[in-house]
Amino acid sequence: MRRLVVGVGIVVAAVLVGSGVQRASTDLAFDDAPALIAPSGATGVPVPSTIEARSTPVPATTLPTVELDLQLATLVAVPPSDGSAWSRPEGAADPIVRAAGERLRVYVAGDSNALAVGTALEEWGGSRGVDVWTSGWLTCQLVPGGEYRYAGELAATTEKCDTWAEQRRAELAGIRPHVVVVLTGTFDLLDRRLPGSERGEHVGQPGYDARLRDEMTRLADLVLQGGSQLVWLAQPAVRTGMVDGVVPLVNHPEHAVSRVERFNDLVHEVLDDRYGAWTIDLRSFLQRWPGGELDPERRPDGVHPSGEELPAIAAWLGPQIAATPVP
Repeated sequence: MRRLVVGVGIVVAAVLVGSGVQRASTDLAFDDAPALIAPSGATGVPVPSTIEARSTPVPATTLPTVELDLQLATLVAVPPSDGSAWSRPEGAADPIVRAAGERLRVYVAGDSNALAVGTALEEWGGSRGVDVWTSGWLTCQLVPGGEYRYAGELAATTEKCDTWAEQRRAELAGIRPHVVVVLTGTFDLLDRRLPGSERGEHVGQPGYDARLRDEMTRLADLVLQGGSQLVWLAQPAVRTGMVDGVVPLVNHPEHAVSRVERFNDLVHEVLDDRYGAWTIDLRSFLQRWPGGELDPERRPDGVHPSGEELPAIAAWLGPQIAATPVP
């Protein structure tokens, strides 16, 4: 199995068990995963002290060439549903301008899938004029606080995940990316018990949807207020509890397709009238696999693409991200 090099170790698919994380064939402890991975050789850009840079670049020429399918290469501006003009968040900074000949700065934010895909995009972009910073956090969600149930196991959210906005704001201010790519959602598909509540709830229920929409709005406005363009990737369905491609005996609630569809609908609702916001349907790309988006050979833990699939995903996503209109 081809492995993906990240910073000082190897990132592989994780299976959450109880309140901890189990992993196989890795020399990088997930608790020690760098908060943010900077591209090799990035110069002239002030960055937070949390950044851990690669020591040597990974040659982009090692990636396979993938022909772009124009039917699925959908960098789509999300127009207002009522026909009105796009709006910018109140107090938004002027757009971050890309000077002639300047390398495109891309910041990938989200969960563990963002970590994997972002690092593959860094490899893709190295020789193509694109610098990628990756800030993917494991076992993190957008809606803060309380408890979640992953593959039937109950655990509490962490302080880092609950205070995501503060660190994201600092990283955005330091990097000043032209484009911010968001990929997150797995832990917002789970059953949740929020602070002060004794009942479980989940995406698809009005109360939780309102909380999730608020957090999506906060993230979108945080990006757009800083002057970056926003590209949000559609979340694919998940099947937690899979190990090495073996389907669990019981499908857990987060596997319900209705949940991921509602999550992606909420993204569109939030981006509906925001100038500078775009979507790419990553889920449709994964659905083209022979076994569908949950192909056990290509997503053996039911959540993350395998290392072998990441270069092809990056080769499909990269040109679309690079084509994002930047002033």
